Amino acid sequence: MIYRKFLRRPTIIRDSYPEAEVWAVITEVDDDIGREYSLQLAEQGFNILMFSKDLNKANEVSDLVQTQHPKSETKVFEVDWKGDLDEILVWVKDELDPLNVRVLVNNATIRPDKPSMFHETPIEEDLDMINVNVNVVVRMTRLVLPYMLEKAGGYVINMSSFVMWKDLPYVSVYNSTKRFLANWSLCMNFEYRMRNVRTSYVLAFFSDFKFPYFLKLKWLMPTPQKYVKQTLAQLGTSYRIIPHWSHWFLHKFISQDLGIFNFLHKMWFKRTYGNKKNK
Repeated sequence: MIYRKFLRRPTIIRDSYPEAEVWAVITEVDDDIGREYSLQLAEQGFNILMFSKDLNKANEVSDLVQTQHPKSETKVFEVDWKGDLDEILVWVKDELDPLNVRVLVNNATIRPDKPSMFHETPIEEDLDMINVNVNVVVRMTRLVLPYMLEKAGGYVINMSSFVMWKDLPYVSVYNSTKRFLANWSLCMNFEYRMRNVRTSYVLAFFSDFKFPYFLKLKWLMPTPQKYVKQTLAQLGTSYRIIPHWSHWFLHKFISQDLGIFNFLHKMWFKRTYGNKKNK
């Protein structure tokens, strides 16, 4: 870990591809993380194809990319991943066909606003979570993978979550979707690494939930710029990426069955679930 984070030369993935035109596809740029992936991949020399459910936000990100990195081309598309996925992927494929796609960032995700008992969660909410967090990731990867195999190289980045390290009641469906992403990414990396297509999952922490005040520790909250920079720097070194050093220690802490994490989780549930009941 010390070598990978502090001593090893950071990965500059654009250096792997001598072609003049290479593209990165980002499935969601609405949040700070998606915006930073757009900016930092453009800084490396990638053109950016971005999706967003809010076209105004996507245009803002596109304008920012072109202002800071005028040599990079951008394409912006409005999409609601909760919609008819078969219909969406037809026109997405048409857009991808002429492009040299080398990077796919599966950043689209749905998170629960609050913890709740499984039977009290609307079925539509759970189905949307499964569709966006799992189906969109799998099918976008299936769509992009042939382009990478044809060119003998590429990177797939899947945004998982620290919640997968523990069985978390009250966010059971979300927890399960993120655990799926981790296991699936491991298998995908094993299957395709010999063909120079690397798949990694990122253990996201600080942006998963609106944490209660007793978990809002600044040393655990790197800026989005640092978070994405350290993620990209570790590509190709491992199928699992823990971007920030503080999150690595947190991962070790959570991995130990000390009961403290479960205690904090129960406190979080009681506060938020109790507040919801009292409204």
